[in-house]
Amino acid sequence: MLFLLVGQSNMAGRGAVANDGNPPDPDVLMLTKDSEWVPAKHPIHFDKPVAGVGLALEFARQIRKEFPTSRIGLIPCAIGGSSLDDWQPGTA
Repeated sequence: MLFLLVGQSNMAGRGAVANDGNPPDPDVLMLTKDSEWVPAKHPIHFDKPVAGVGLALEFARQIRKEFPTSRIGLIPCAIGGSSLDDWQPGTA
């Protein structure tokens, strides 16, 4: 299952990164800036140097609970400071 993580800074994540004690789930992956799939960990986005903790990893954990045999791929696309109009269909 692939998920595009689009939107503004609330999707990109800006919270302080701390060790939550959970090891990365090998079946929850993120696409890096270098287009490599790696186990997902904060920060998932790389839109700005202040990227931090966001909702994407917890979202993926909840999806895994519902679909425990699925691999999850997170594709970071959010851009902090972007206009909501930028994310409307047909405006690219």
